[in-house]
Amino acid sequence: MAPGGSAIGGQPEWRDDAEYPTCPVCRKLMPCIAQIALGDPWGDDLDGWFTFFLHTECSLAAMVCQG
Repeated sequence: MAPGGSAIGGQPEWRDDAEYPTCPVCRKLMPCIAQIALGDPWGDDLDGWFTFFLHTECSLAAMVCQG
């Protein structure tokens, strides 16, 4: 993942404390599948991220927004 940018897979960046969602069915942490940067894509003013998670074992998805 490029610092401050969008990415598919990998380790997410966090603006605040890390917020890994827990699967409500089996209570395991959900892995990150993508992160989309919020703000001007051509500038340096990053406003935060949409971070997407997918737990394939239980067929559930989640999204966390920071910023």
